[in-house]
Amino acid sequence: LFPTAATQWERLVADARKAGFGTGIGPKSISISLLSGAAYRKPTKNNSMHGWGIAVDIQSLVTAQGGPNSLRDKDRARKIRENNALYKWLNQNAGKYGWVNPSWAKDGVKTEETWHWEYHGPVN
Repeated sequence: LFPTAATQWERLVADARKAGFGTGIGPKSISISLLSGAAYRKPTKNNSMHGWGIAVDIQSLVTAQGGPNSLRDKDRARKIRENNALYKWLNQNAGKYGWVNPSWAKDGVKTEETWHWEYHGPVN
């Protein structure tokens, strides 16, 4: 992850753990900034948010939604947004650290990714 994004992600993870989310989110390897519960994908294009080091995919939310093949399953994504404790906690708290589930990835759009979170700015 980009250094500022990594610092804010680590703070977010620490607070998530305090809130009871010990699995499905957290640092796996500090040396290369992979995340436990987050799947790192090599970017397919130069403009990938993942490739820029400012996006993560949270594996437990990928699994909950049914994987990448569920991108158009709006009902399943809606149920995650309404009922998944980790998603709800992230949605309420991640913004404090500059992390968001961007609008292009939720709320009735063509492809929904409840698992995709992006860093959108510095936070002190």
